[in-house]
Amino acid sequence: MTAFGQAALRLDKRLVIKHVDATFYARFACVESDVVGVSLEDLVSPRDRKGALLLSTAVHRHTGGTIDVAVGLRINGRDIPARVRLAPDADGWQMLVEALDGPGDLVSRLAAGDHHFVSMLRHSVDGVALLDPQNCLVQHNARFFELLRVTNDRGIALTENAVAGRDLVTLIPPGAFPKVVRALRAGLPEGIQEDERVERAHVAGRLLELRVSPVDVPLRGRTGALAFLRDVTQQRELEERDQRLRADIEDARTFQQAMLPPAMTLSGYDVDVAFRPVDRVGGDFYDVVRLASSVRALVFDATGHGVRAALATILIRSEYEAIKLQAWSPARALSDLNDRIVSSYRSLDLVFTAAVVDVQLSSGEFQLASGAHPLPLLASAGAVREVGTIGSFLGVTVGARFEETKGQLEPGDSIFMLTDGVEEAMSANGARFGEENLRQAIASESTAAKAPANAVLNRLLTYISPRVPDDDIVVLAIRRQ
Repeated sequence: MTAFGQAALRLDKRLVIKHVDATFYARFACVESDVVGVSLEDLVSPRDRKGALLLSTAVHRHTGGTIDVAVGLRINGRDIPARVRLAPDADGWQMLVEALDGPGDLVSRLAAGDHHFVSMLRHSVDGVALLDPQNCLVQHNARFFELLRVTNDRGIALTENAVAGRDLVTLIPPGAFPKVVRALRAGLPEGIQEDERVERAHVAGRLLELRVSPVDVPLRGRTGALAFLRDVTQQRELEERDQRLRADIEDARTFQQAMLPPAMTLSGYDVDVAFRPVDRVGGDFYDVVRLASSVRALVFDATGHGVRAALATILIRSEYEAIKLQAWSPARALSDLNDRIVSSYRSLDLVFTAAVVDVQLSSGEFQLASGAHPLPLLASAGAVREVGTIGSFLGVTVGARFEETKGQLEPGDSIFMLTDGVEEAMSANGARFGEENLRQAIASESTAAKAPANAVLNRLLTYISPRVPDDDIVVLAIRRQ
């Protein structure tokens, strides 16, 4: 005999019972003629319509694994709550049946002191209690009693033995857990919602959460309930702290968004930017500004992402604001920015990469410099190539110098500035978007798309879908019309 009176049966593919073991006959007080040759559907009690529907649906929709359903069986004229487990094999189905009345009844076992339940009670960090159908305490652990702090009408604390067998509703402090109290008094009716069975209340200076879960058995209905009591004072404090942090991060995001330059309209040029931080705030950033006869674009990437990187962008951006209109070339802009960061924030270790591009509006001539940043990509006549030299990181040491590269934007040409999150974006199967896909996207979108930078980002998102980028992304495009 298997544990708790499980019995084994064999069914054919039409769910007609072909063989029954001796345990089933003994446990359910029947003979072979009562069950062999009977379909499983006919074995289910007509009184348990819900169980019959669950079992039928599970069988007809079966796609693999074991079906496990609590259902009422009618055997030899008697209705018996049971647990039925079905698994298909080559010849039909194997079935295990466990009666849920008497020794097999979950509530009976727990109330009788089932050692698993007793062990759970003893070691649980939460208060746990087993209730009978009248909401009276059948068993409980010391933590449950400690958290509830039960007193009599005169405010004197009751002993733990004094609460045994008492109605839980009468033990709950007046005014505490009103929704749960109503649910218990109503008998925890079928269909009761989760939020009506879980509630928080302040008891003796602590925030407690009480949860009650009905225990139902087919045909017999509610046979008791489990009550769980938890001290969530610290959890609530953590939730409030997390809420404050989320609000702070949202404020930081609003502040960071406000730092972004407004959309720019230039005669003879299109400027398009796609900016996607991986968190609410990010470490990638950009700036576009009109100078006397040119347009200057900066893209930089602070180490990491998230809050720390976002704070770094604020410092870097503020220092750049002080020099971006005075620096007469991209290389000088990077050099001045580097020296200001190292001199002012040496202790913060603000290491970052950056690239600056100046485009002369009248001629289309451009100059650029890069500091350990992905090189700008020039799209011209259908070809895409890197422009410039890599250079060194910014924020490491005072006096860093950066090489400058010159080039020409002809009508229809575009120059793209990006952060490394573009090439490194990964699809679900582990394939990087990579240099080849990036160049193909730029070649296709640089002339055809109205907003080329956003078109390139959309290609990337389609490539890695359903994943999302795990690093911040900036794509900035300047196209000569």
